Amino acid sequence: MNTYRFALVVGLLAASAVCPRLESAEGPGSQNGADAAQTYRYLQEVGRIRALINADNKGRIPALLHEQDPAALEDQVSKIEGYKQDLSKVAADGVDAEALQFSQNFGAILDAYGSVCADAAELYRKAIKADASGPQSSGLMLAIRGALPAVQADTLGAVASLATAIDQLGDSAKAHAGFLGPIVQKLRDDRERLVTAKEVHHNYTLKVKSDFEQRYPSNDWAARDVLP
Repeated sequence: MNTYRFALVVGLLAASAVCPRLESAEGPGSQNGADAAQTYRYLQEVGRIRALINADNKGRIPALLHEQDPAALEDQVSKIEGYKQDLSKVAADGVDAEALQFSQNFGAILDAYGSVCADAAELYRKAIKADASGPQSSGLMLAIRGALPAVQADTLGAVASLATAIDQLGDSAKAHAGFLGPIVQKLRDDRERLVTAKEVHHNYTLKVKSDFEQRYPSNDWAARDVLP
């Protein structure tokens, strides 16, 4: 694990650790003021938003990265901001603190998807501007498209293929693409951030499932629309 990714893991795990644990009230291991039905309902609402971004992850975002349309990518950023707003509006009264932390960890994934789309839009806008600056630098967007493989199965694959495609540009295109280096590195960092956020979320989900199965045994916490 590189230093950048290690720092992200430490930061996200630290955020998870600050979620307050409360005294039991409903049963063995339950939390004061927490209600099983409210917690289940809360996680179902979060699950509805998760289903939307999961669909984007496996369809829309990889296609947008391949299509090279900065305006469409910026629209996707706005769409993700909408998901974040919806997440913040889910009623949390009576919800177990671990479910709230689960939601915060999911929010970190949304942030990472948003960064991918925003930085890819910036990359394409800069390449388009370079193409328009004069005949000596024209063809950069076309060269990037030519170097891209087929649309990838998910966002992680699409970001990796885009960065690799720019690294592998021909000499002529590469001579005019040096200014893209910093933004390509930002995309690689975004990818690492997304990988780390997903790992933290997955590991915390396993913990929450185990805790809730003991704390609220009458509910099915393994349902995919509740805890993935």
